[in-house]
Amino acid sequence: MNDLIWYLLNFALAHDISYELQKLPPYFESRALPESDLIIINTGWHNTNEIPFTIGHEIGHIMNHDNISKCQPQTANYPLELAADKYSLNLIFKYTMKMNLMIREPQTFIEQFGIPERMLIAAAELFKQNYESIF
Repeated sequence: MNDLIWYLLNFALAHDISYELQKLPPYFESRALPESDLIIINTGWHNTNEIPFTIGHEIGHIMNHDNISKCQPQTANYPLELAADKYSLNLIFKYTMKMNLMIREPQTFIEQFGIPERMLIAAAELFKQNYESIF
C-alpha cells in the first residue's frame, strides 16, 4: 500500500498539487483546497486501507477544479463527490496497469486497494472499458 501512496503523492506533485500528511482524529475527513492546490490527508483515518483512495479522491477535487464549498460533509454535492471518487478509481487502476498487477476482477480490485464498496459498479465499468488491456 505504501508504494501506491507514494505513487499518488508523486502524481500530485507532478501536477503542482501540494500535500500535507497529518495524523488527525480517526473520523476527521481529509480535505482538498483547490484555491491553494493543496490536499490535506488524515493519516490517522480509522480505516487505514482507505487512505490511498482518499488521496486520489482529494487529488480529483483539485484536478476537476471543484468548488469545495459544495463538497463539505454537511452540503456535499453528490456529482462532485462521485467525480472525485471516479478520478481516484482511475488513478489506482492506472497504477495497477503500470505495475503489471494482473487483477482481473473488479471485486478483488476494490478489496485489495481499500476502495469503498459503493465503487463496485464504477470499477466493473472501468474493467469493461479496459478489457483488452487486462486480458
